[in-house]
Amino acid sequence: MQAFRYPSTMACVRKTYAEEGIAGFYRGVLPVLLTASILRSTSFLIYFRVKSDLLTHSPLALEIPAAAAAAAAKKGARPTDDTSTIAMADMPKLTAAAFLAGAISGSMVQRQLERLAAAHAAKQAAGGANMVAAAQAQTKTTLEWMRFILRTKGLAGLYTGCHIQIVRDFLGTGCYFAIYETFKRAMTPEGGQPGPLVHMFGGGIAGTLSWLVLFPVDVVKSVIQRDAFTGQAPRYRGGWDFARRRLASRGVAGFYEAIWPQLVRSFPIHSLNFLVYEFVLARCRSAGTE
Repeated sequence: MQAFRYPSTMACVRKTYAEEGIAGFYRGVLPVLLTASILRSTSFLIYFRVKSDLLTHSPLALEIPAAAAAAAAKKGARPTDDTSTIAMADMPKLTAAAFLAGAISGSMVQRQLERLAAAHAAKQAAGGANMVAAAQAQTKTTLEWMRFILRTKGLAGLYTGCHIQIVRDFLGTGCYFAIYETFKRAMTPEGGQPGPLVHMFGGGIAGTLSWLVLFPVDVVKSVIQRDAFTGQAPRYRGGWDFARRRLASRGVAGFYEAIWPQLVRSFPIHSLNFLVYEFVLARCRSAGTE
């Protein structure tokens, strides 16, 4: 719905089902399934390490009392990773460090994903225009689309929309982790520990609010990638050209069309995401394998 024009979410559902059946709702899902767990793990690993370094060896470094540091060490955690050791007065530093660490994590992981994303966009572009194109798209796998892009557009074709994707993931992932860390600290009493409900609600709120920030950029990225693989001359000269036209024709609301399905799925997904992350992290600390 971001890249194509539908009157409503249900109109999109009906048209997709009529033209492609149930399979249409799963178009391009294989590369996501294959890469999601690896990329998510890598993203959290980079975030965790960068945040710890920023809170220890940078202008954002925290001054943690020796007693609090010793208590954190007994739990198997670094002082800066134990929420109970971070004073409320240091929340701005925590938020800034979480944003920067998340932004770095999102940007680094995105660069590894972009080649698959371009192939995925090409497959969706070919399959979303009409029934004939949909039938043609179904004859190509993601790897075949990658070879097709290399043959017709060269290596640069695999990075179509890459600069927009980097901006999207820099802002989105930065806000995602910053909102979560801020919420977790705000909801944790001095000297206490956040519980599963804090992790769940913090993750859900972070996932939902971060999409409000990155969704307009995601719309631009999706349209530009689709536009590049329609087999016709591109309608837009680039992201800024599309953004100006969309703003002039539909206003700010034009960048938030079809956002409701994304918001609805974000809260439960990211609630579970952080709940599992914190559970696994706690077990790793207990086992001394962090």
